[in-house]
Amino acid sequence: MPEEMKMDLDELQVAAAASANDVIRSHGWKGMIADADLLRTDERYLLLADPATVLSLIAEVKALRRDAERYQVLRQADIDTIENGGLFAGLTPDNLVINGHDLDVRTDEVIALRGRVTP
Repeated sequence: MPEEMKMDLDELQVAAAASANDVIRSHGWKGMIADADLLRTDERYLLLADPATVLSLIAEVKALRRDAERYQVLRQADIDTIENGGLFAGLTPDNLVINGHDLDVRTDEVIALRGRVTP
């Protein structure tokens, strides 16, 4: 996600859920729903989900999907890759190729040790 645009995804999620579940978007019914404060709920969501936010989220999802695709290449590497050549994830100094669930577990362990993933 671009550095200049930081957003609180939890806040956006809460607003979107409240808007989707609680708001009738027909302004012809303003008098009926104004008492329940539903218009303010809808307005809060619309302010948070402006076009710049939506475009930023789309860009972030596309980048995350690309990263996931890259990870799948490593995750699906054949164990014999080290002998046959090619791209793989491995453990040193053991010179072991790891993939699948083993790669997931080892990657999760590294992330836990670091405290978070840095882009």
